[in-house]
Amino acid sequence: MTKSLLMFACFFICLTNTMLFAQLPYVKSNYSFGASANFLIISHIIDFNNLPEVESCCPHYSDANGSGLSFGLFAERRIDAFSYISLALSYVHLNADLSSPEFKWIVINDQPALAEINHKLTSSLSYLSVEPGYKYSTPIGLTFGAALDLNFLLSTKYNQSEILVKPENEGTFENGKRIRYELSGNIKETSVLMALLNFYAEFYFKLDNFNLYSIGPKISYSYGLNSLFSDRKWRISYFSLGLQFKYNPFSEVSSPLEPK
Repeated sequence: MTKSLLMFACFFICLTNTMLFAQLPYVKSNYSFGASANFLIISHIIDFNNLPEVESCCPHYSDANGSGLSFGLFAERRIDAFSYISLALSYVHLNADLSSPEFKWIVINDQPALAEINHKLTSSLSYLSVEPGYKYSTPIGLTFGAALDLNFLLSTKYNQSEILVKPENEGTFENGKRIRYELSGNIKETSVLMALLNFYAEFYFKLDNFNLYSIGPKISYSYGLNSLFSDRKWRISYFSLGLQFKYNPFSEVSSPLEPK
C-alpha cells in the first residue's frame, strides 16, 4: 500500500511539472513594427508668377493637382486595450504639373493674330517624413488615428518652358523658335520643413493563427500647414491610399513559479 501511494505521488509530481512547463510563459508584446507603401493624390494650392530667381513671363500660376509615392517604416506601442502611440519614418516623393495659358495679340505677315502661349512648370520634391501620432482601435478592428507629419526637405527639381501653341503653323518668339525659357535646376528659397496634419483609417487582416503577421489597407488625408516659400503661396495637401504590413511578436514573461 505504501509503495502504491509513493508511486502515485511520484506520478502526480511528474504530471504537474509537465503541465507547468507546457504552459508557454509568453504574451503578446505591447510593441509592434511594420512597413508601408502609399500612393498620393496631391492638391497644390498655388498663387505666384514665377519661381525664385527664375526668369518667366507667366502671368499667374494657380491651383493644380499632382501625384506621389511614399515608403516607410513604423513602430507602435499599446497604451491600453484600444489605444496606441506610433512613430513613422518615411521617404516621400511629390510631383506637380503646373500649366497657365496666356492669350495676346501678335503681328504675323503684317496681320494681327491672337496667339496662345502655354506656360509649363513641372516640379519634383523629396522629403524625409517623421510622423508621431496616436490611434484608437475599435472593437471590430477598424482603427482611426491622427498624427503630426513633419517633412524635412531632401531635394527639389523643376523644369520650365513657354510654348507657342497658336497659330499652329507660323510665328515664333524673339529667339526664332516656338519655345523659349527652357530652364531647369533646383528650386531655391524653399522652406526646410513642411508640416501637415494627418488623419487616417486602417484595418488589418491576420496572416497566421497567432496574429504575428498582419496586412491591411490604409486611407489618409494630410492637410498642409505652411507654404513651400516664405514669400509665395504654395501649400501642399494630399490623399493617400496605401498598404501596410505589421509584425506583432510575443514577449517573454517571468514564470510565477521557479522550478528547483
